[in-house]
Amino acid sequence: VGAESYSIKKLEPLYNFKRSSSVTNAGDSVVQFNTYCELRNADKAEAEKLFLEIVEYNREDVVSTLELLKWLRTQKTENQIEYVPPEKPSEDVKEDKTWELLSTDLITNPPKWIKTPEQTRVNEVVAGMSGYFQREDRPIYWNFYNRQDAQAEELYIDAECLAIATVKSRDGANAKISFDPQQPLKLKVGDKFVLHGIPKPNANIEITKLDLVKGTAEINLPKSMQIEKEITMVPGGPIPTKAQKIILSEMAENWQSKGESALTSAALDILYRRPARVKGIAQGSELYLADETPLSAALRLAENLDSSALSIQGPPGSGKTFTGAQIICHLMKAGKKIAVVAQGKKTIENLLLAVHEQWKELKFPGKCPATLMADSNLGGENPRPQFKYASNSSARESFEQFKLVGGTHWLFAHESMSHVPFDYLFIDEAGQFSLTTAIACSYAAKNVILLGDQMQLEQVNVGVHPDDSGLSVLNYYMNGQATVPRTHGVFLDQTWRMHPDICSFISELIYESRLIANERTSQHALELGEHVDESIKPSGILFIEVDHEGNSMSSEEEAEMVSELVNELAAVKVPDGNGSTRPFTVTEEDLIVITPYNAQVELIRSKLPRAKVGSVDLFQGQEAWVSVLSMCASGDEGLHRGIDFLLSKNRMNVGLSRAKALSVVVGTSKLLNARPWNIRAIPLLNFFAGLVSVGKI
Repeated sequence: VGAESYSIKKLEPLYNFKRSSSVTNAGDSVVQFNTYCELRNADKAEAEKLFLEIVEYNREDVVSTLELLKWLRTQKTENQIEYVPPEKPSEDVKEDKTWELLSTDLITNPPKWIKTPEQTRVNEVVAGMSGYFQREDRPIYWNFYNRQDAQAEELYIDAECLAIATVKSRDGANAKISFDPQQPLKLKVGDKFVLHGIPKPNANIEITKLDLVKGTAEINLPKSMQIEKEITMVPGGPIPTKAQKIILSEMAENWQSKGESALTSAALDILYRRPARVKGIAQGSELYLADETPLSAALRLAENLDSSALSIQGPPGSGKTFTGAQIICHLMKAGKKIAVVAQGKKTIENLLLAVHEQWKELKFPGKCPATLMADSNLGGENPRPQFKYASNSSARESFEQFKLVGGTHWLFAHESMSHVPFDYLFIDEAGQFSLTTAIACSYAAKNVILLGDQMQLEQVNVGVHPDDSGLSVLNYYMNGQATVPRTHGVFLDQTWRMHPDICSFISELIYESRLIANERTSQHALELGEHVDESIKPSGILFIEVDHEGNSMSSEEEAEMVSELVNELAAVKVPDGNGSTRPFTVTEEDLIVITPYNAQVELIRSKLPRAKVGSVDLFQGQEAWVSVLSMCASGDEGLHRGIDFLLSKNRMNVGLSRAKALSVVVGTSKLLNARPWNIRAIPLLNFFAGLVSVGKI
């Protein structure tokens, strides 16, 4: 069309459409709307004028779209272009549609027992949850079959595919391959694939080693699989969730016919966002006072929880896992049966191990009660002697012999576990655990305790879900609040990690100034020698400006700066834990390097092979004396997942708060010139502006 994009503004000259609105693009409209919101109370006349301009901009968009349609139809007629109907969807995946009928029926014909607006809202959420896993499956299947229909060359620009790789050697189930390192890739060790050209969605090829800079990898595949000299690998279909779908379908049917008895009391408290129900405390009252420590309050409230839900929010370095383990120990000592669930097995194992450690620290009599861990790999290469391992199916047959059972939702969201066999279900990292999955698991226990922080890493969906049914259970329960109210749970208000100069920034901009640094963290500072560059701070937040253009998911300039910074840090000393100091080392105890995109991860690793480098997702729960965050991007052009992802307050929070002494951000302040394409982006840019201001020397 002779323009650099297919934006409707670029196409309008084709059909001679002229605009008159002063608002010229979508980015402007977002900014103008934000300005309008601020002016509504200050200057109503100016606000109304601005509002009318925004309305006119949107009206012109609609009219222009109609004119474009007319023009396209004229071109079709004049050039005798035949109509090509869309292809029918593949018949390879047949989907049960009953959930759609049930979900639609709940919305269009609400159960007669529903009387209040709040019941109507929850009914809509229940309707949304009934098809959650089906909606998660669909885009995965669509992507799988679209990729199978594509040419291998077309998949070169698909960051989730490994296109046109050469098989260098093969030894049984293992093969070494090479590929073009210039291919933009978002891959990691452990990712699973199927061969391009084989339309079976069960992934059976796993990456065991990967070097994105050199363009080499090692893969594990079935010994019987025949492969060509040149292969292309694509992601497979979704992991089966048949049991979860059955649980949720039955839940929705019973909700429709039997009312609120379809759910446990704890699940209802979550869905209605009710305050925690605790014996001896009027529901809706503050659960603890300022003079009671969060740990003491958490122990007391958990013990007296009355078939309800309790949230325990643990900001960075506040001892969430320690607190959760202490609660579990005291409950087991009182004879309670405990279930622990999380999105990943590693998270579950970490909490279970902490329980065993705290049992010893508390000097409770005897050994920690027997612990069952559901894991089909039976602990893999590093099985823990404290646990009895079993597959999900075996665990469901033997769990009654154990007081403490850990597993993913594939264990607990199952009809055989829906008779409330446990006293408590602990959902760890509840900010990353979906509401729907939590409700499906809730049939396993009388009480639900949410451990997590809604201001750190969030629940990730691939499907689009109605209402709030796609939120994490913690984000849903907190309903947009940055910190848990005293009516709903406990806020762990001290960080034992971050120096006060780091904590104060994060506390003010993220945690409503409720988070404080323990007095001992004032000793978390680097000792700077006389040969250390004066730009290095002993503690706090440091922003290092790096000028670059045209970068999106990797930056050679920033990678070089990170390397120079680490070389400079070699001259500093860090606390040794005994009141003295020791030399800084390039180990994960002293240094963590974080960056949003895998391409930058590999670039920095090539310059700092001994450093621990990864994305934010790799480091939640970890800490080091120094953290370095490389932003990569020069602006908002070509960003994978957009500016919302790059400047996500949750992800920035995790990145900044890994540091005990010094949190370094390497990037360009030109990111502040990025256009906010939606309202959500404006506070993110404000947050980054505050970060740049605080961190500059």
